[in-house]
Amino acid sequence: MLWTEKYRPKRLKDIVGQEESVKRILSFIVDYRRSRIKSKKAIMIHGPTGSGKTAAVYALANELGYDVVELNASDFRNKMQISKIIGSALGQRSLFAEKKLVLIDELEGFSSYEDKGGIKEIERLIDDSNYPIIIVSSKPYDHKMSGVRRKTEMIEFKKPDYISVSKILQRISNEENLKIGYEGIRQIALNAKGDARAAINDLFTIGIGQKFITENELKSLSPRDKEETIFNAMRKIFKGNAKDALGAFQNVDADLNECILWIEENIPLEYGGEDLAKAYDALSKADVFRGRIIKRQHWRFMVYAEALATAGIAAAKSRTNSEFVPYRRVSRILKMWIAKQNQLAKKEIARKVAKHTHTSKRRALQEMPLFEIIYKKSQNPEQINNELKLEDNEVEYLQNSYLKKDL
Repeated sequence: MLWTEKYRPKRLKDIVGQEESVKRILSFIVDYRRSRIKSKKAIMIHGPTGSGKTAAVYALANELGYDVVELNASDFRNKMQISKIIGSALGQRSLFAEKKLVLIDELEGFSSYEDKGGIKEIERLIDDSNYPIIIVSSKPYDHKMSGVRRKTEMIEFKKPDYISVSKILQRISNEENLKIGYEGIRQIALNAKGDARAAINDLFTIGIGQKFITENELKSLSPRDKEETIFNAMRKIFKGNAKDALGAFQNVDADLNECILWIEENIPLEYGGEDLAKAYDALSKADVFRGRIIKRQHWRFMVYAEALATAGIAAAKSRTNSEFVPYRRVSRILKMWIAKQNQLAKKEIARKVAKHTHTSKRRALQEMPLFEIIYKKSQNPEQINNELKLEDNEVEYLQNSYLKKDL
């Protein structure tokens, strides 16, 4: 058994470095049970990977005697699936406990492509559930999640410092009778850069089946870079082989759509002739799979789309270009993508205006130029933002739209 599972926190006091956040979660659960009148029927725990978000929920449930009904957003992509799994579970009385809470993990799993009613179904669950709902996300501020955010109390988990991670590692070492000095514990904790789960996995990798950890074994740990840039990913693809390129996008802080835009822009800088044709052929096939994912919800195709956009392009070259190539940011394609995002923001603003003015969305969209002028002339645009509950990208659209007119 992996040590991340074996030593998963069983009690709230086992959660290290998140004491204030854990208190807020506990208060939410206790208050929810005491009162039927609640300002918020759900909470969203957000923070970096490995900070203990999901572990804290299970520790709390174990300590308070709650059953956990879990939905992982990465596994359930549409309204029907969510309703079937969660709806039926909430309708059943637990055989072992009278108390339940709903855990929706990895909410960002809905944000990569358009889901078919999944986010809206989550919003409905929050409104209709008689049980407390806890949502966990590493990327809570995606604009698609705005409706969910408005219905939840936000609780942040900070990235744990190396001292907190060291305490966890020391406890596990003691339990496993593993001899490792203070400097060894500290080195593993520092190497993990705030990811407690990664630190435990590192300790497991070099410590399983051993009684002592040597300095050489500690040196075998590779440093982690959690924010690998798109430029590094492109170098892996354009300069490396297919095997090395396959996981190029794994640590890039951008979705596959944006990564492909970068690749498409820079292929001509690295490839020419037949290699260029083969590379674009691989990229076009990746786009075909992306289309099938969106239209048919065939999420198993994701692995093919990413493989073609990375290893497929790397394999297209007959030789590696040894010269340094200054990669450029996406230009025309990015402008098209930005225009699409602006159009989505415009439509969402029109929908909110229509709701507040009791008119049709079509009429509100037609009169958006007038609304933009009203926004520009307003002495208190913050009041409009709050009244319509505008998201950051929607406010940015309104600000940029009239700035361009002024120019």
